[in-house]
Amino acid sequence: MPRSSTGVKYRLEANPAMKSILVSIMLLSGILALPGVIHPSDASAQPEGNAITNKIFDGYETWPPESITPDEVSLLRNCTCVLETSRGVIKFILYPDEAPLHSANFVKLIQDGFYDGLTFHRVVKGFVSQGGDPSGDGTGGPDYEIPAEISLPHGPGAVAMARTGDDVNPKRKSSGSQFYFCHNREGTQHLDGKYTVFGQIVEGQDVNLSLTVTYSDKFTPNDAEPDFIVKAWVEMSPGFF
Repeated sequence: MPRSSTGVKYRLEANPAMKSILVSIMLLSGILALPGVIHPSDASAQPEGNAITNKIFDGYETWPPESITPDEVSLLRNCTCVLETSRGVIKFILYPDEAPLHSANFVKLIQDGFYDGLTFHRVVKGFVSQGGDPSGDGTGGPDYEIPAEISLPHGPGAVAMARTGDDVNPKRKSSGSQFYFCHNREGTQHLDGKYTVFGQIVEGQDVNLSLTVTYSDKFTPNDAEPDFIVKAWVEMSPGFF
Protein backbone atom coordinates (compact mmCIF):
# COMPACT_ATOMS: atom_id res chain seq x y z
CA MET A 1 0.00 0.00 0.00
CA PRO A 2 1.15 3.46 -0.74
CA ARG A 3 2.76 5.84 1.75
CA SER A 4 3.48 9.54 1.85
CA SER A 5 6.90 11.09 2.39
CA THR A 6 5.94 11.42 6.04
CA GLY A 7 5.82 7.63 6.33
CA VAL A 8 2.05 7.28 5.94
CA LYS A 9 1.31 4.75 3.20
CA TYR A 10 -0.84 5.67 0.26
CA ARG A 11 -3.38 2.91 0.77
CA LEU A 12 -5.87 1.81 -1.84
CA GLU A 13 -9.36 0.76 -0.76
CA ALA A 14 -11.82 18.55 -30.92
CA ASN A 15 -13.06 19.94 -33.80
CA PRO A 16 -10.99 20.17 -37.14
CA ALA A 17 -10.46 23.94 -36.95
CA MET A 18 -9.19 23.69 -33.38
CA LYS A 19 -6.91 20.80 -34.38
CA SER A 20 -5.37 22.86 -37.17
CA ILE A 21 -4.78 25.82 -34.88
CA LEU A 22 -3.27 23.66 -32.12
CA VAL A 23 -0.96 21.81 -34.52
CA SER A 24 0.33 25.10 -35.92
CA ILE A 25 0.94 26.50 -32.46
CA MET A 26 2.71 23.35 -31.26
CA LEU A 27 4.93 23.03 -34.31
CA LEU A 28 5.96 26.66 -34.11
CA SER A 29 6.66 26.46 -30.38
CA GLY A 30 8.51 23.16 -30.64
CA ILE A 31 6.06 21.28 -28.44
CA LEU A 32 5.37 18.75 -31.18
CA ALA A 33 8.01 16.90 -33.14
CA LEU A 34 7.72 16.68 -36.90
CA PRO A 35 6.77 13.26 -38.29
CA GLY A 36 9.69 10.85 -38.21
CA VAL A 37 11.52 12.62 -35.38
CA ILE A 38 12.46 9.98 -32.79
CA HIS A 39 12.25 10.73 -29.10
CA PRO A 40 15.72 10.20 -27.53
CA SER A 41 15.77 6.92 -25.64
CA ASP A 42 18.30 4.29 -24.66
CA ALA A 43 15.41 1.85 -24.26
CA SER A 44 14.87 -1.02 -26.66
CA ALA A 45 11.39 0.08 -27.72
CA GLN A 46 11.15 2.86 -30.29
CA PRO A 47 8.48 5.56 -29.90
CA GLU A 48 5.83 5.40 -32.60
CA GLY A 49 3.99 8.28 -34.23
CA ASN A 50 4.92 11.79 -33.14
CA ALA A 51 6.63 12.07 -29.79
CA ILE A 52 6.21 15.32 -27.89
CA THR A 53 9.78 16.41 -27.35
CA ASN A 54 9.44 19.75 -25.56
CA LYS A 55 7.90 20.22 -22.14
CA ILE A 56 4.29 21.38 -22.26
CA PHE A 57 3.81 22.67 -18.73
CA ASP A 58 7.10 24.46 -18.01
CA GLY A 59 5.43 27.88 -18.16
CA TYR A 60 3.70 27.52 -14.78
CA GLU A 61 5.40 29.29 -11.86
CA THR A 62 3.92 26.89 -9.30
CA TRP A 63 2.83 23.28 -9.60
CA PRO A 64 0.19 22.05 -9.58
CA PRO A 65 -1.76 25.04 -10.91
CA GLU A 66 -5.35 25.71 -9.97
CA SER A 67 -6.37 24.86 -13.54
CA ILE A 68 -4.99 24.34 -17.03
CA THR A 69 -6.10 26.04 -20.24
CA PRO A 70 -8.74 24.72 -22.67
CA ASP A 71 -6.04 24.37 -25.34
CA GLU A 72 -3.98 22.22 -22.97
CA VAL A 73 -7.02 20.05 -22.26
CA SER A 74 -7.54 19.63 -26.01
CA LEU A 75 -3.90 18.67 -26.45
CA LEU A 76 -4.05 16.11 -23.63
CA ARG A 77 -7.09 14.46 -25.22
CA ASN A 78 -4.78 13.45 -28.04
CA CYS A 79 -1.83 12.30 -25.95
CA THR A 80 -0.82 8.71 -25.31
CA CYS A 81 1.47 7.95 -22.37
CA VAL A 82 3.95 5.18 -23.11
CA LEU A 83 5.78 3.26 -20.40
CA GLU A 84 8.42 0.79 -21.46
CA THR A 85 8.66 -1.60 -18.52
CA SER A 86 10.98 -4.50 -17.81
CA ARG A 87 8.09 -6.75 -18.94
CA GLY A 88 7.03 -4.87 -22.06
CA VAL A 89 5.28 -1.70 -23.21
CA ILE A 90 2.12 -0.25 -21.67
CA LYS A 91 0.25 2.57 -23.41
CA PHE A 92 -2.63 4.55 -21.97
CA ILE A 93 -4.81 7.48 -22.94
CA LEU A 94 -5.79 10.31 -20.62
CA TYR A 95 -9.15 11.72 -19.50
CA PRO A 96 -8.38 15.45 -19.23
CA ASP A 97 -12.04 16.50 -19.38
CA GLU A 98 -12.77 14.57 -16.17
CA ALA A 99 -9.32 14.86 -14.54
CA PRO A 100 -7.38 17.74 -16.12
CA LEU A 101 -4.86 18.29 -13.30
CA HIS A 102 -4.07 14.60 -12.93
CA SER A 103 -3.62 14.24 -16.69
CA ALA A 104 -1.38 17.30 -16.91
CA ASN A 105 0.64 16.22 -13.88
CA PHE A 106 1.38 12.78 -15.28
CA VAL A 107 2.55 14.23 -18.58
CA LYS A 108 4.70 16.78 -16.77
CA LEU A 109 6.38 14.10 -14.66
CA ILE A 110 7.01 11.91 -17.72
CA GLN A 111 8.59 14.84 -19.54
CA ASP A 112 10.71 15.63 -16.49
CA GLY A 113 12.04 12.04 -16.58
CA PHE A 114 10.61 11.44 -13.12
CA TYR A 115 9.30 7.93 -13.79
CA ASP A 116 12.34 6.53 -15.59
CA GLY A 117 13.84 3.71 -13.55
CA LEU A 118 11.13 3.61 -10.86
CA THR A 119 9.70 0.28 -9.75
CA PHE A 120 6.24 -1.19 -9.51
CA HIS A 121 6.75 -1.54 -5.78
CA ARG A 122 3.29 -2.85 -4.94
CA VAL A 123 1.72 -5.43 -7.23
CA VAL A 124 -1.18 -7.40 -5.78
CA LYS A 125 -2.59 -10.19 -7.93
CA GLY A 126 -6.20 -9.52 -8.94
CA PHE A 127 -6.02 -5.97 -7.61
CA VAL A 128 -3.51 -3.36 -8.88
CA SER A 129 0.03 -2.68 -10.04
CA GLN A 130 1.27 0.40 -8.21
CA GLY A 131 4.35 2.47 -9.06
CA GLY A 132 5.69 5.99 -9.26
CA ASP A 133 7.46 6.11 -5.88
CA PRO A 134 11.11 7.23 -5.96
CA SER A 135 11.58 5.70 -2.50
CA GLY A 136 10.41 2.32 -3.75
CA ASP A 137 8.43 1.49 -0.63
CA GLY A 138 5.23 3.52 -0.90
CA THR A 139 6.43 6.52 1.13
CA GLY A 140 7.88 8.81 -1.54
CA GLY A 141 6.90 11.35 -4.14
CA PRO A 142 7.16 15.06 -4.93
CA ASP A 143 6.34 17.59 -2.22
CA TYR A 144 2.79 18.24 -3.40
CA GLU A 145 -0.59 16.56 -3.82
CA ILE A 146 -3.21 16.84 -6.56
CA PRO A 147 -6.74 18.00 -5.69
CA ALA A 148 -9.29 15.21 -6.04
CA GLU A 149 -11.01 14.86 -9.44
CA ILE A 150 -13.10 11.82 -8.60
CA SER A 151 -15.77 10.80 -11.11
CA LEU A 152 -14.73 7.81 -13.20
CA PRO A 153 -15.14 4.12 -12.23
CA HIS A 154 -12.39 1.52 -11.87
CA GLY A 155 -12.13 -1.36 -14.29
CA PRO A 156 -9.61 -3.49 -16.20
CA GLY A 157 -6.71 -1.24 -17.22
CA ALA A 158 -7.99 1.88 -15.49
CA VAL A 159 -5.20 4.26 -14.47
CA ALA A 160 -5.60 6.10 -11.16
CA MET A 161 -3.59 7.88 -8.48
CA ALA A 162 -2.91 6.53 -5.01
CA ARG A 163 -3.40 8.67 -1.90
CA THR A 164 -3.27 8.68 1.87
CA GLY A 165 -6.33 7.58 3.85
CA ASP A 166 -9.38 9.64 4.74
CA ASP A 167 -8.29 9.93 8.36
CA VAL A 168 -5.38 12.19 7.37
CA ASN A 169 -6.69 13.24 3.96
CA PRO A 170 -10.43 13.98 4.18
CA LYS A 171 -10.37 15.90 0.87
CA ARG A 172 -9.00 12.77 -0.85
CA LYS A 173 -6.13 14.57 -2.56
CA SER A 174 -3.98 12.31 -4.70
CA SER A 175 -0.31 11.54 -4.37
CA GLY A 176 1.86 13.75 -6.54
CA SER A 177 3.32 10.79 -8.41
CA GLN A 178 2.17 7.35 -7.22
CA PHE A 179 -0.26 5.72 -9.62
CA TYR A 180 -1.80 2.30 -10.17
CA PHE A 181 -3.06 0.16 -13.02
CA CYS A 182 -6.18 -1.87 -12.26
CA HIS A 183 -6.19 -5.60 -12.94
CA ASN A 184 -9.94 -6.11 -13.18
CA ARG A 185 -13.32 -4.72 -12.16
CA GLU A 186 -14.11 -7.23 -9.43
CA GLY A 187 -11.06 -6.46 -7.33
CA THR A 188 -11.21 -2.68 -7.67
CA GLN A 189 -14.87 -1.64 -7.80
CA HIS A 190 -14.79 -0.77 -4.09
CA LEU A 191 -12.38 2.05 -4.98
CA ASP A 192 -15.06 3.89 -7.00
CA GLY A 193 -15.83 7.31 -5.61
CA LYS A 194 -12.71 7.28 -3.46
CA TYR A 195 -9.78 7.64 -5.89
CA THR A 196 -9.20 9.67 -9.04
CA VAL A 197 -9.17 7.66 -12.27
CA PHE A 198 -7.51 9.70 -15.04
CA GLY A 199 -6.59 7.25 -17.81
CA GLN A 200 -7.15 3.91 -19.50
CA ILE A 201 -4.69 1.33 -20.82
CA VAL A 202 -5.20 0.85 -24.56
CA GLU A 203 -2.23 -1.45 -25.15
CA GLY A 204 -0.33 -3.70 -22.76
CA GLN A 205 -2.94 -4.80 -20.25
CA ASP A 206 -1.32 -8.21 -20.57
CA VAL A 207 1.97 -6.59 -19.53
CA ASN A 208 0.22 -5.01 -16.54
CA LEU A 209 -1.07 -8.41 -15.46
CA SER A 210 2.37 -9.99 -15.93
CA LEU A 211 4.25 -7.60 -13.61
CA THR A 212 5.96 -9.42 -10.75
CA VAL A 213 3.68 -9.79 -7.73
CA THR A 214 5.41 -8.06 -4.81
CA TYR A 215 2.69 -8.40 -2.15
CA SER A 216 1.34 -11.66 -0.75
CA ASP A 217 -1.92 -9.84 -0.02
CA LYS A 218 -2.98 -6.21 -0.07
CA PHE A 219 -0.93 -5.36 3.01
CA THR A 220 1.99 -7.81 3.12
CA PRO A 221 5.06 -7.30 0.91
CA ASN A 222 7.10 -10.31 -0.14
CA ASP A 223 10.76 -10.63 -1.18
CA ALA A 224 10.21 -10.63 -4.94
CA GLU A 225 12.32 -8.36 -7.13
CA PRO A 226 9.95 -5.72 -8.58
CA ASP A 227 9.65 -4.87 -12.24
CA PHE A 228 10.40 -1.29 -13.24
CA ILE A 229 9.85 1.46 -15.80
CA VAL A 230 12.76 1.55 -18.22
CA LYS A 231 11.65 4.71 -20.00
CA ALA A 232 8.49 6.80 -20.31
CA TRP A 233 7.47 9.23 -23.03
CA VAL A 234 4.38 10.95 -24.47
CA GLU A 235 3.11 10.63 -28.04
CA MET A 236 0.44 12.43 -30.04
CA SER A 237 -2.43 10.36 -31.39
CA PRO A 238 -2.05 9.91 -35.18
CA GLY A 239 -5.71 10.91 -35.52
CA PHE A 240 -4.89 14.37 -34.23
CA PHE A 241 -3.43 15.41 -37.59
